[in-house]
Amino acid sequence: MFKKNRLVIILVAAALIIPFLSSLLDFYADWLFFVETGFTSVFATNLTAKIAAGLGFGVLSLVFALINLHFANHASFSPISAIPEGGNVYRLKRDEAARQLGCRAVAKRASLHQ
Repeated sequence: MFKKNRLVIILVAAALIIPFLSSLLDFYADWLFFVETGFTSVFATNLTAKIAAGLGFGVLSLVFALINLHFANHASFSPISAIPEGGNVYRLKRDEAARQLGCRAVAKRASLHQ
């Protein structure tokens, strides 16, 4: 059992690390290109714009999620129960089916298991 969990942990870690390393290599290659061509200010501007856009959309998403959670937590619902009195829906359907079939033994067994 431990080996199965270890394998899952390794696969999840690899699924998270490999894309990060790929992005890091792309970043490094872009840095080398812009340094070699002498346009480090363009690289810095591009990087600043990407960071600002990511932070901006992240903050907007956080604000939207918090507002949504606020309204979801403070919502008032009607006191009508979704489950009928006397038990859950499946037991009521089973009892009704037993009565409709006229099987007294099934109805008796169903009432014993309540």
